[in-house]
Amino acid sequence: MILRQHSGSVCIMIVCIGLAACGGSGGDIGAKLLAAPSFTLSAGPSSASVDQGGSSTTTVTVLGQNGFADNVVLSASGLPPGVKASFNPPGTTTSSVLTLVADSTAAIGTTAFKVKGTSGGLSATASMTLTVAAAKPSPSFSLSAGPSSNIVGQGGSVTSTITVAGQNGFSGTVSLSAAGLPPGVTASFNPPGTITSSVLTLIADSSAAIGTTVFSVAHTHGFGAHSLHLSFSKAGCHRKHYRNRTVRSLGNGKHGR
Repeated sequence: MILRQHSGSVCIMIVCIGLAACGGSGGDIGAKLLAAPSFTLSAGPSSASVDQGGSSTTTVTVLGQNGFADNVVLSASGLPPGVKASFNPPGTTTSSVLTLVADSTAAIGTTAFKVKGTSGGLSATASMTLTVAAAKPSPSFSLSAGPSSNIVGQGGSVTSTITVAGQNGFSGTVSLSAAGLPPGVTASFNPPGTITSSVLTLIADSSAAIGTTVFSVAHTHGFGAHSLHLSFSKAGCHRKHYRNRTVRSLGNGKHGR
């Protein structure tokens, strides 16, 4: 209650503070104050890890409050040297995918960084951590042959087992082929592609040249092509006439009477 005096008289002015004091109710009269629209950011997961030369993703979500529904532009700060961030999309009203890419020389260790969102005069941040680890060796494979040296007669055949050894998590199918074989000799693999081993069969026809040959077995996959060197000798049984003497040719290149 406030008392004011005007021209010798007393004026009584009643100011209601609170609707109940004036006999009213909350549903009848009064003004309601509204909080200003705003937003917050969250990241899931908030901790990311990446190998040197690799990448990692996380989702950044915009949480509108008090009716906020405007576009929020995202950015990252505090990342270690050698790491770059990108957002898809770069501005959003709901969520965006953050991709962190580390180059081959990115600093190893754990770093705290922030994701910031701005919309007009409003802004919000989300705290994250990034762990950069040393680059892991790339998946690869190697070949071995058992035996790696064989002898085959003209018109005959011989076999060898080619084994694929995966390295650093490699588990793909390797396609096999042979190169450098002499005329008259053919190669086949069973199976032609394998994740474990394959049987190599070498067939020499009756006119195959006699001697020792070094050839290679090539294996290909998305990680590249490699080769394995093997050798085999063709032992002949044909006769040559030299100065009226008969000479038998042997697979080692020597001659005997």
